[in-house]
Amino acid sequence: MNGSLLRALCVALLVTTATAGGAVADGSVSADSAAADAATVPTEDAFVVDLRSDGSARVTVTVPFDLTTEEEREAFRRLRENETARTGVRDRFADRMSATAAATANRTDREMRIDDAAATFATTDGGDTGVVALSVTWHGLAAADGDDLVVTAPFADGFTTDRELVVRAPDGYGLSETAPAPASSNDTTARWGPNASFDGFRVVATPTDASSENEAKASAGGGQPGFGAGVAVVALLVAAAVGRRR
Repeated sequence: MNGSLLRALCVALLVTTATAGGAVADGSVSADSAAADAATVPTEDAFVVDLRSDGSARVTVTVPFDLTTEEEREAFRRLRENETARTGVRDRFADRMSATAAATANRTDREMRIDDAAATFATTDGGDTGVVALSVTWHGLAAADGDDLVVTAPFADGFTTDRELVVRAPDGYGLSETAPAPASSNDTTARWGPNASFDGFRVVATPTDASSENEAKASAGGGQPGFGAGVAVVALLVAAAVGRRR
């Protein structure tokens, strides 16, 4: 699914949530992010996994808007200024990720849960790009192998995306193994390009100092279910928020 379609579909959710309303789940909605957030959130379509030393991860889906065009500038403005729509986007994202985590936990026989959902809106590139970032904390995403953190499920089987996948090691860790070979990587970050194959996906984060070793508390387990369809739907939720202007 391309970025233009994502942004077009985003508008539909804006209309739906503004009309239907609904309960607000735990989490946060920010109309404007801090400068630090804008600096760390990718400005391209991306699925970002920021691992933590306890085996959880902050998972973020980003959708950029080209604010130099009137259509996308207006779509971004409407979504950012409509509190009901922002909350609806965040809650639907959290629901989708909760379902994905539950399915993964069932197939791997490991405990997983989703919380701390947030929707962040930032501008970058001197105001030329707007970024919608939907985030959740996924507890139990990484399994423990001694002091190492290992991520396989749910990426290893069936995960497909037309956006970049970014995996980052926790503070005090380095990436000691990445498979399949990423498009680019350094000691702490690996990136796979859009439409990459994730067969045999495995990322291992290894402590690089003693303090990190003492903090490694990830839950053990295994299994490799995929959730490519779920990721596509998650992206649709963002894209659907801007949609029936025409």
